[in-house]
Amino acid sequence: MMEFQETNNSQPETKEQVEQFPKEKKIGLIDQGKNTLKSMLGMSRTNEQIYNKLLLVYNWLCAIYDGQPDTQFEYSEIKVAYENIQPALNLINRLLDDKEKLRQQLTEEEQDNESLNRENRKLEKICQDWDRDYKSLNKELARITAERNNFSLLIGRYQGQIETLQKELNNKISNYHQQIDRKNEEIETLKKENQTIVQNLAELEASKGRLLTQLASVKQNTGTHYDGTSDRPQHHVLTGEYKTLKEQYLDPLANSLFTLMATSNPELKQQRREKVNDIKADISAIVLIGGQAIMRGENTISIELLSGMLNEMLNLFSQKLGIFDIQGQLSQVSELLTKAANIAQGKVQYPVPGKWQEDDFKQTIRELSDHLCQKLHLNFTSLNQDIQTEIQQSINNALIFLQRANLADPPAFLSLESEGVPFHFNYHEAAKGYDDEGKIIKAIYPVYLVNSEVKVKAIVITETTTTTGQRNPDPAHNSIRYETLSPTEPPSNPPASVTKLSEISEDEKEKMIAQGMLQGKRETLIKNVKTRWIDNADYSYYGGDKDSDNELLEKLANITNIEVIEQLEDELIIIKYFGSRGTFMVETQITKI
Repeated sequence: MMEFQETNNSQPETKEQVEQFPKEKKIGLIDQGKNTLKSMLGMSRTNEQIYNKLLLVYNWLCAIYDGQPDTQFEYSEIKVAYENIQPALNLINRLLDDKEKLRQQLTEEEQDNESLNRENRKLEKICQDWDRDYKSLNKELARITAERNNFSLLIGRYQGQIETLQKELNNKISNYHQQIDRKNEEIETLKKENQTIVQNLAELEASKGRLLTQLASVKQNTGTHYDGTSDRPQHHVLTGEYKTLKEQYLDPLANSLFTLMATSNPELKQQRREKVNDIKADISAIVLIGGQAIMRGENTISIELLSGMLNEMLNLFSQKLGIFDIQGQLSQVSELLTKAANIAQGKVQYPVPGKWQEDDFKQTIRELSDHLCQKLHLNFTSLNQDIQTEIQQSINNALIFLQRANLADPPAFLSLESEGVPFHFNYHEAAKGYDDEGKIIKAIYPVYLVNSEVKVKAIVITETTTTTGQRNPDPAHNSIRYETLSPTEPPSNPPASVTKLSEISEDEKEKMIAQGMLQGKRETLIKNVKTRWIDNADYSYYGGDKDSDNELLEKLANITNIEVIEQLEDELIIIKYFGSRGTFMVETQITKI
């Protein structure tokens, strides 16, 4: 102890040295005092001893630090304490190292824990999503299950209905089969009855033939002729025959004659429609009206005796033959004298309808054929065989129709209108391409009358007007006359336009003709639509406004296909007969433009 003090005295600490000694040792484990140091060193006995010895040294050092150098320590104790300080310091260093390692491990574990927390949060979010999806799937499954149950109910209901309908259908089919069987039995019965009726009819026809033969032999001196054609036809049949005659015989004949005439004069192709209509009008006047006059005994070709001349001839016959009761046979004698006068001048007197023979038809066909060709400035004998046959067959069919029309009760009467007669809707029908208004220029086909009642309207050509209201001249008056069509005489003094046309190629001519026809038909169609469909107050069911009217007229003005225009013209004619239904048909056609 003395040595220790001497040592202290030999090396006294200055104030500055004491102040440099820290008040608290910043060694981590002993900076909080003895309790903390003891607790941190553990409770082992060895550590307890090290602690106690170290505490002595610590207290001695604190006494020196506090200025109490008189504190006495045993040297042996200081020596032992000194000996134990080194293990304590080693332990402290080891613990500090362990603490640093533990701190690093703790940091790593905290990082791992944070990472695990993040993963845990992700897993929780995934679990939430899965839970939400699971709930949604459960909800969808419940909906699908409900729909499946509903479908099952519907299927069951429909299956029941199908079974019921199947039963009803089977019952109906069974009933239909039964009805068919009954109908077949009825048909077989009717067939047998029909066979019996046919046999009876054949027997009646045979009896009728025998009776007609007997009747003809009884009345063979009376001049009356009876055969199967003596039955009086009905007018509803005759009107159909009249339309068939025009469409299947007279129209094709007019086209054939025009083609023949155009071969000798190609310029007629520029006026095809007008020329064909002229030919139809000539056929109607010569064949239909002339043939009707022949059938009615009004043939202007034959000679009719004046009444005064007939009386003189009757008196002369009575004196020469000594017959004084000639007035009782006046009609027979008059017929004989008239026939004799016509025969004397080479004329033919035809019998009344119902008494015509084959020779009468041949003679009339020959007479009308020559008259028609003369009107058209054609030579019948110089025509080819095909056109001759077509002319003769058409006239023959016309005569057969005229005879049947005169045999009807009351008889039919065909009449042609003259130029200037006003157009009447109930009496006339405008030809294709002409307005059904104004005045008549020419009648193409005559009207079919029964006791002045119209059964078939006359087909006529009406006048056309310009934009200033002036009447256009008749196209026929400005066209080339029939005289230029004579195969033996070429046209003299041709118009100046012929020279100009000859300088134009055939393709250009056809193009000019087509454009002119298209423009004319288009203007006529637009005028008809405005007059009859837009401006006409009678068609109140048409609900178009001004804009739609202008749009319609613009569409019509842009039509470039002549077939579309002709189809629309035909549809517009239907309006006159079918009213709003015809208008609907026209609207449908115009919508397609």
